[in-house]
Amino acid sequence: MKKLEMLRLSFILFLVLFFSCSKSRDIKQFGDLHGKKFGVKSGTIIDEITFQIFPRAKMKYYPQDKIETMLVDLKKRRIDTIIDDLPVLQTIVINNEHVRILYPLISIENYALATRLNNVLLKDQMDIVIYELQTNGTFEEMMARWFPENGVYGEMPVFNLKPGIRTLRFGTSPTVEPFAFLDQNNNLVGLDIEIAHHIAKKFRMELDIRYYPFNNLVTELENNNVDFIGACLTITSNRQERILFSTPYYKGGVAALIRN
Repeated sequence: MKKLEMLRLSFILFLVLFFSCSKSRDIKQFGDLHGKKFGVKSGTIIDEITFQIFPRAKMKYYPQDKIETMLVDLKKRRIDTIIDDLPVLQTIVINNEHVRILYPLISIENYALATRLNNVLLKDQMDIVIYELQTNGTFEEMMARWFPENGVYGEMPVFNLKPGIRTLRFGTSPTVEPFAFLDQNNNLVGLDIEIAHHIAKKFRMELDIRYYPFNNLVTELENNNVDFIGACLTITSNRQERILFSTPYYKGGVAALIRN
């Protein structure tokens, strides 16, 4: 009888410890992220940014196209949070009611397109188009199309680019919704894709879009395999030593996604 009672007490103690530990993993506020397990896409600098604020963070890395796996792991408590660019996470929240974004942001970032350091002409051309889009009302329409409040994207405009004097090669990674992604019909769409088309149209160029893994974009640009790149690309001091950014056209940052 005494042995049975001890087993019963041990089992109760186990349950108390189990549920206490489970509860302690829940994140309610920004400071709770210290020492937690972060899910992050490989090949980005998001982990480096996060380590500056949370040096004891434990990182679990996922391929760029495995967001669904990350969400399953978050739901099953294999990770405590998912970190990514704010607009990417906002898109996820719209379609998944069991998660939410934790504020404040881990960092504030500016987003832009980029070309090679010596290609000042293309940088100026990108800046001209971005300025025109922002001042004539087109960019506002684009934001409504790719960042809709109801979660339903608008349709990508048809540009019908005519053969031009030269071909503009644009490198992107179709894994950063809503900047560059494949829609339900497997068409490449998104904010960066639309801006690239506007640049080609403005200067009467053909547009050749090439797909690469996100972490290869800068190298492909440096190797002259493309003329410019864009895929939810943040402006950082390290990147500025290697590539030439356009005028920034979007402000966001790195955020944490947590369970509701």
